[in-house]
Amino acid sequence: MDPARWKRLEAIFFGALELAPEEREAYLDRECAGDAKLRAEVAAMLEAHRVAGGPDRWTPDDAPEEPAPRLPDRAGSRIGAYRLEELVGRGGMGEVYRAERVDGQYREEVAIKLVLGTAGGEEMVRRFRVERQILANLRHPNIATLLEGGVTGDGQPYLVMEYVRGLPITEYADAKRLSLEARLRLFRTVCDAVQYAHANLVVHRDLKPSNILVTDDGRVRLLDFGIAKLLDPGNAGLAAEITGDTLLFTPDHAAPEQLQRRPITTATDVYALGVLLYELLTGARPFHGTTPLELYEAICYREPTRPSVLVGSGVREAASGGPDGAPATAAAGARPAPRRARALSRRLRGDLDHIVLMALRKEPERRYASAGQLAEDVTRFLEGRPVLARPDTLGYRARRFIGRNRVAVGLAGLALASLVTGLVGTAWQARRARAEAARADADRDRAERVSDLLVDMFRIADPHATRGQTVTAREVLAAGTARIAQDFADQPEQQADLLTEIGRIYENLGLFDDANAQYERALELRRAAYGPDDPRVAESVTRLAWLRIQQGRPADAEGLARQAAAVLRAHGTARAPHSALADALLTLGDALRLTATPAAADEAAGVFTEALALLERHAAPDDPRIARAMYGLAGTAHGRGEFDLADSLLVETIARYARLGGPPHPNHAAALNDLGFLRTFRRRAAEAEPLFRQAIELRRRIYGPVHPAIAQSLTGLAQALSILERFTDAVAVGEEAVVTADSVWGRDHLSAAEARLALGPALLNAGQGERAVQVLEEARTTLAARLGPDQPQVLGTRIMIAQAYASAGRFDRARTEFARVFDAVGAALGPDHPYRAHILIELARLDLDAGRVDQAEAKARASLDLTGHVLRPDHRFALWATVVLAQVHAERGRLEAADSLLRSVLETQRATIGADRPETARTLVALADVLTRLGRPEEAEAHARAASAAFTAHDVSGPTLAEARSVLGAALAAQGRRLEAEPLLRQAVDSMAASRGARPAQRRAAEARLRAFLAATPTSR
Repeated sequence: MDPARWKRLEAIFFGALELAPEEREAYLDRECAGDAKLRAEVAAMLEAHRVAGGPDRWTPDDAPEEPAPRLPDRAGSRIGAYRLEELVGRGGMGEVYRAERVDGQYREEVAIKLVLGTAGGEEMVRRFRVERQILANLRHPNIATLLEGGVTGDGQPYLVMEYVRGLPITEYADAKRLSLEARLRLFRTVCDAVQYAHANLVVHRDLKPSNILVTDDGRVRLLDFGIAKLLDPGNAGLAAEITGDTLLFTPDHAAPEQLQRRPITTATDVYALGVLLYELLTGARPFHGTTPLELYEAICYREPTRPSVLVGSGVREAASGGPDGAPATAAAGARPAPRRARALSRRLRGDLDHIVLMALRKEPERRYASAGQLAEDVTRFLEGRPVLARPDTLGYRARRFIGRNRVAVGLAGLALASLVTGLVGTAWQARRARAEAARADADRDRAERVSDLLVDMFRIADPHATRGQTVTAREVLAAGTARIAQDFADQPEQQADLLTEIGRIYENLGLFDDANAQYERALELRRAAYGPDDPRVAESVTRLAWLRIQQGRPADAEGLARQAAAVLRAHGTARAPHSALADALLTLGDALRLTATPAAADEAAGVFTEALALLERHAAPDDPRIARAMYGLAGTAHGRGEFDLADSLLVETIARYARLGGPPHPNHAAALNDLGFLRTFRRRAAEAEPLFRQAIELRRRIYGPVHPAIAQSLTGLAQALSILERFTDAVAVGEEAVVTADSVWGRDHLSAAEARLALGPALLNAGQGERAVQVLEEARTTLAARLGPDQPQVLGTRIMIAQAYASAGRFDRARTEFARVFDAVGAALGPDHPYRAHILIELARLDLDAGRVDQAEAKARASLDLTGHVLRPDHRFALWATVVLAQVHAERGRLEAADSLLRSVLETQRATIGADRPETARTLVALADVLTRLGRPEEAEAHARAASAAFTAHDVSGPTLAEARSVLGAALAAQGRRLEAEPLLRQAVDSMAASRGARPAQRRAAEARLRAFLAATPTSR
């Protein structure tokens, strides 16, 4: 903070403390002179001062305030089945007693917490009830369990929890003289429990040693989720209750955003974990102050001293540490640190410094993304692996690698090079290591430099190995490629091996053009070195073929894979022939499957079967390629329409990948994704949604936040959510899919068009017609350029574009587009294609809007005739056409006929898609309108209310909801309930007048209902 600004803030703060609390608002308004940020900071400091126990009013001698009110001592009294034995703790929210069950049922020792009723009145009571609900939802071995709760006869809320006999975690660590590693393992357990709470949408907000007890047997137990914030949007009411003006936390463990009254998130708990880790490692807290103001300034604006510096310099002797404010040295004296502080400082220096300081960053978004990620970094340190908090530098990764393999490195000067042979995946490393071992010191130094390169390049950049932590991978890879070209210019075989690995990592990062350059160069080098028919050349060809699949070029991939398989089949004695041949066969099978012709699907099934047999004979039972072969067979089954077989094969594939253990395999996520698409296609979207979400989570762990595979999964999830008619959610996910697809593929890629095709219908159904037109036109342009203008997907997109024009209120343009695509479908796909049935329905609706009832009836009947011989009777096209025909009957006054048709549609919809779906609700609205006109308003009211509830539950608003309310208003008016009816009728007319997407027929009907009401109610205002 600017020193002048801090000086001004400090002066206003102390000036406010000299005033009575009721005089401060006017004072702050005057002194801050319109500077809202300054005023908020001063207000936050005053609140932090109050919570920390500072005097209500400051005087130069700073006389102590009266002690805060407390509950009367209730030891010996009884609450429910329990007798309070002794007071064991006090906090800002309440008091905790040790209690025993005394009702004779059984003996049990518990902790009972009572709210401090005089401190916050009804708000505190509400918070206490929130705590009870939160604790009831948490079931974890390291979180104290809620047993029951209630309110005493005198209105005192209470919770009954298991009684935990233990010490605060810092005291336990010191009492047991735990080693550094043991402290870190204990801390990791805390992180795991916090991560569980976060996964259940709960933020603790007051993590501190006294809320984290350790029992005698070393079991960690987290206490007191009483001031937690619910993150679930569905619990907005609870969230509001616990984010009021009262700050509920321990100031010296608070995050900056808590003191500054900024939003509280899971990052707030990450910060508190950082404070806890700092204290476990050093015996002191990272920030301290002799006054609340000093503490506020330190937490919000000062950087903490690095733990290694604090321990090594003796600064901690001046710091305040321990839960009771004892000097840090008191806590530190008990810890079994190395004999000298300098030794402990050396152990903390580097990785542990970076871990702690990353958790303690002022900005929440710059901390660890989760408590789980913080735990993962602690695990990495314990295992000697590179930590995420440490900046990626050449040499650091090598040092961590050597540290993990110190014995092996000591056995031979070049053992490090041998240890990374698995990364290169060829026998060259071993030969190179043996050759280098016999060379002179200069050659040995060069081999060590090669090892440095391998560690830095292949360990750091591969997201499969680092679970997506690839922040600087592209720069590192580019630098490594240049070094390879320079250092191995005279060794083309080794250069090809290394370039292949570089290409593989580029590929895993989704950087396909960069990968292609490496693979092409490696193939060129191997052909020059070994000749065109060598198995090593075939392996390069296989890699290039797989990349062509990733690039969306299956025909090119097929040719390359056939070439590789032919070479490998001809070399029965080649190096690892079964492994290389299996790879080529799997790649060929994928290329054939993606060609999407019946003949290719049949051949692909045979190729995958051959690969599976080869692997089952020669490979280990847990070889992931067995799962990949099954995955390929599932894809061919799907392509041939064998959906049950495809589903069962994908389920088995997913189970196999899950059993592999270790970091997630890319094909595990792919199988989840494909099963999601299959079940979406089979209208089982409710089952598909969690599959897509699992695939997205795995792919983000593997690839990081942006990757083609993630865009694909987001696209699938958006489609599933649209089918589930959760259009608001579908729009949000679809927008993310489009952004991700554009960033990794570019706007003119087919997959970017697919993402838009998922977003477009969601926008359309959410009433965002203009945006839907834009998105769908972009998709159509790409699809037409890549696939041709008459391809079915292009024509289907044109139908959606016409619908979007109608949704945007551009009805003439919609009619023109529907007519054009109707002719195009007939010319390209034939006169009986189902698309034409759909277009006829849309044209019939437009005719009804224009008052052309005869034309509407003709088109609805033509659509029904077409669906009758090309689709099922219960197909949605047939149902939609029947609804239009019923509306035609209603327009002509044939209400009984309309009633009969709508009831038949409603019965089918309830049996096929469900009674509470928006599509079913639209039929209910039409039926309710007919019933009102038939003189059956009570029945009409029930249908209209059910429809309104369904629309509201699925976030359907705009003209659709307005029409339901208009029909409901008419039904109420027909029952004489005019006070209820009038606002509904007026609001419906106003809503439709304000909406461009309201159809003319809807507007006319709503206006007619209001006019009829007013005509029958002359005195209505």
